[in-house]
Amino acid sequence: MKLLPRVALHRSVVALSLLAATGCNSEPDQLPEVTVNVPDQFERDGIAWQKQPGVQAPDMQCLKKFFSLNQDLAGSPEFEGQPTVFTSGTNDRRFYWLNPAADGLRWQCVEFRNRKFSVMDGTENPF
Repeated sequence: MKLLPRVALHRSVVALSLLAATGCNSEPDQLPEVTVNVPDQFERDGIAWQKQPGVQAPDMQCLKKFFSLNQDLAGSPEFEGQPTVFTSGTNDRRFYWLNPAADGLRWQCVEFRNRKFSVMDGTENPF
């Protein structure tokens, strides 16, 4: 018997759970179209965050370190795709994943500030 890698296994379990929850309907429910105005900059707790034009090499290194420290989150569907990146200063970064959900918008944020990682999540516009 061949074992699936952890990420593939996680995705398989999620897919099976979704099928079971929907009663195996032939047509999946449509998620509502969600539009989020992502600003070029915003301020939170007295810190100004500036949107970056994309994910750069230093951002990838930061995310690589985060996911190596938090292997339980690696491969999670909530962190799929390219995040929107904001910076504040030289090293401080915020990575946002914005995902449509049945009840609107769901977002995840990985923040690297003061040499520490933190994770935030929520609904509605995070900016």
